[in-house]
Amino acid sequence: MDDLYKWDQALNTSTLVSAETLKQAFTPGVSVDTTTGYGFGWFIEKKRGLGLVWHSGNTMGFTSLIQRFPDQRFTVIVLTNRNDAVLTEIVNKIEELYLFGTK
Repeated sequence: MDDLYKWDQALNTSTLVSAETLKQAFTPGVSVDTTTGYGFGWFIEKKRGLGLVWHSGNTMGFTSLIQRFPDQRFTVIVLTNRNDAVLTEIVNKIEELYLFGTK
């Protein structure tokens, strides 16, 4: 978790890559659907008016989801040792509590 925290915090700066590269990563290059774009490894959309970038993944034995609200410097990362876990519900509840003040 310490490494994930450091990596997330570094994405708020130009520590890992230049500010221009980060801007490109968080800018949609292609459309996934009518509300979601895709940058350099990040899905990009709006959630309740706030900019959101996210990515998920799974394989045998794990599922992960990271959702970042860069302007708010708020990130939720959920990791599990299950390959069939549905993490969006957990992440959405955390975001509702901390960002939007609802349950």
